Amino acid sequence: MDPLLRASSPDAPAFVTHDETRAAEVLTFEDLRRQVAGVADALRGLGVGTGDRVVGYLPNTAVGAVWASVGADYAPEAAVDRLSQLQPMVLVAAD
Repeated sequence: MDPLLRASSPDAPAFVTHDETRAAEVLTFEDLRRQVAGVADALRGLGVGTGDRVVGYLPNTAVGAVWASVGADYAPEAAVDRLSQLQPMVLVAAD
């Protein structure tokens, strides 16, 4: 496990985010550890390994593989042009 994820108490806040209405959401270190492990397990289950590329078409909120992203404000064709040159193993997208 990454030393940064071990550094704090499980109940300590790792992230506090605010949406457009300024409502706060707290993600604890235990929540973060669980989510990171889940994503890592899912990527390994898809066959992603060392040196593989994983790309995302999602907001800039984001893992051990090289991570590349494109802002959701890109048109789909522009995102494909930008990301396809990386020859990604997995595309992660948000609606």
